[in-house]
Amino acid sequence: MKSRERQPSPEQEEPSESVERAKFELNRVGLELEDLKDKDVVDLGAFECQIEKAAREQGINDSVVSIERRDYFIAKDGEKKTRVLAEGQDMPLKDSSVDLLISHAGPPLAGTKTEDETMNVLRDVKRVLRSDGEARFFDNSILHIALENRTPEVLRIAEKHKDDDITLVEAETLNRYREIITAKSREFLEKCGFDIEFVDDNDKTDDENAKRYWILRKRK
Repeated sequence: MKSRERQPSPEQEEPSESVERAKFELNRVGLELEDLKDKDVVDLGAFECQIEKAAREQGINDSVVSIERRDYFIAKDGEKKTRVLAEGQDMPLKDSSVDLLISHAGPPLAGTKTEDETMNVLRDVKRVLRSDGEARFFDNSILHIALENRTPEVLRIAEKHKDDDITLVEAETLNRYREIITAKSREFLEKCGFDIEFVDDNDKTDDENAKRYWILRKRK
């Protein structure tokens, strides 16, 4: 799995939908398309493979590997060797082969509902990362911890929050919930053997709901 650069097609003057979507997904974890250059990159939970498509289209990297557990996206473009049907805890990649692993909307944010499932994903992430590689996960929590700490009151307020219709007291309740799951997520990730950086003021986006992400590195 080695990245190769090529020149974008001369007829492409305006960014395609894939490029715009990829920028959105990468910005959520503090990255730009140019950050994928000369790296072995994995998009975990790739869904429609927009990062892979955009990196190839822009001539930045034509070997981004898209991993997705649902098979319909492969049927659309099954000849692409860089598209892999797999679960996050069993990636068909060699040990120490990845420079950058991105999960903008996949495990452990989604797709893992128990501590064991989350641990299995993170164990495989650590296996495939190179010693100087890193993984980036969107959001402030890992899913099983968020689920375990939700209360009926938090669920009620979160539903109201969709319509921007919560009181100051309710907002403080949501903030306390976020603080709890962030702290517990950090504790869990440290237990998994990562050096951790938590970013809570992402300057790549103006979306207030997309300001938080994790950077995980193998512990030296």
